[in-house]
Amino acid sequence: MGMDYICTINCKPLKFVRFVSLFLITVGCLNEPDCLITSTNLTKISFVNGKNVREIKFDEIRVSGLDKIYYEDAKVSSVQLPLNPEMTEITFTFTFEGRVETLHLRYNTTVQIISDKCGAFTNYGDLEIIESSFTDTQVVANQLSTNATVNIQLSVD
Repeated sequence: MGMDYICTINCKPLKFVRFVSLFLITVGCLNEPDCLITSTNLTKISFVNGKNVREIKFDEIRVSGLDKIYYEDAKVSSVQLPLNPEMTEITFTFTFEGRVETLHLRYNTTVQIISDKCGAFTNYGDLEIIESSFTDTQVVANQLSTNATVNIQLSVD
């Protein structure tokens, strides 16, 4: 019965103290750096015919400097291909429908450190098309990000 009496008199101040404590803990957490990294080394390339999405059956896609074959026997309307952090230029070779097309890109890399806890990451930006055998090309977003839906759009007749 004694405890009920104390709570009745002091409940509001105790709730206030709990709220202030929770607020201070939350504000303290906001001082920590955000380790959510949205930078990526994947270039997102979409294919169109006019204004329509174009699905292509690729025999293969090769990336200069890498021995791996990408999108072998795959039918897709967009691809994600890696950039090399140790270089500033790269060439993609697309083999499809009896054709071989190339796309030569230039980009910059910068290493950024968020904090000791989060570490460092490589940021890929200033993406530009140097040369292409595709009829029409467009850089839609020159910064590589996990949030970007497309970086480059290629027109394929």
